[in-house]
Amino acid sequence: QETKNISLNAQAKEVFQSTIEATKRHLLATSGLRLGKVCALLHVKHVLGVMPSTKNKLVLRFDEKETIYPITLIVSDESSAEAQKFEDLPMAPHIHQEVIVLPEKGSKHSKLYGATGRVESEYEVGGHRKKFKV
Repeated sequence: QETKNISLNAQAKEVFQSTIEATKRHLLATSGLRLGKVCALLHVKHVLGVMPSTKNKLVLRFDEKETIYPITLIVSDESSAEAQKFEDLPMAPHIHQEVIVLPEKGSKHSKLYGATGRVESEYEVGGHRKKFKV
């Protein structure tokens, strides 16, 4: 499967970063969950849970099936807000992008593996405007 890096424009980066920060603040206030500094943009649907793996892989559960993605799908929400677009992922056709925010290690809510949120933004690639969902 081919991975394409898509650079976001300044406005999309700002929306992306502020959304991550708002999600962090909300989860900290409502559940005491302190989130780590990484997130992953994936084409998935009906996310049931996500957890980091020690073998440089990210294990993602959706649609009652377990799919393993390389850890390179994870991008920093502070140093670089580049979206990574993934075409034709197995078992995940015709679906939107999700943002998975991983909890910090040592979080007291260790059973909560991740959280998802969604906003829409637009970015331009090769003269074509596309929707960016976070």
